[in-house]
Amino acid sequence: MTQPLSIDNVISRLSGEHKLIADYVVQFTKGVARQETAFFSGLQDFLDFLKKDLLNHFELEERVLFPAAANGAASYDTTLMVLHFQKDHGILEKELESLLDSRGRLAPGQADAALIESVTRF
Repeated sequence: MTQPLSIDNVISRLSGEHKLIADYVVQFTKGVARQETAFFSGLQDFLDFLKKDLLNHFELEERVLFPAAANGAASYDTTLMVLHFQKDHGILEKELESLLDSRGRLAPGQADAALIESVTRF
């Protein structure tokens, strides 16, 4: 028999994932500014993490968190916020798909510079 999800665990997990991505954005911005070669070698790992976990993260938010917000604080503002977040999820999914597609088309020597340029535009 499966155990029900603890809402505390769900919120903690989502929060941790948001923090991880926010921290990475800061590191990426600094890495680009300083042209840190060591940082860019970890870029592939981060994109692989996003590919693997981003859709699961979005699904959890859209199935649990967003309906809870819309039902718990039913108002125009809450509904608008939830719709905005869902739209952002769709945009991010398409951008990630585009990044991953372009990464696959590059020769190994080109990958770093082109990938960095693509992610910077992202």
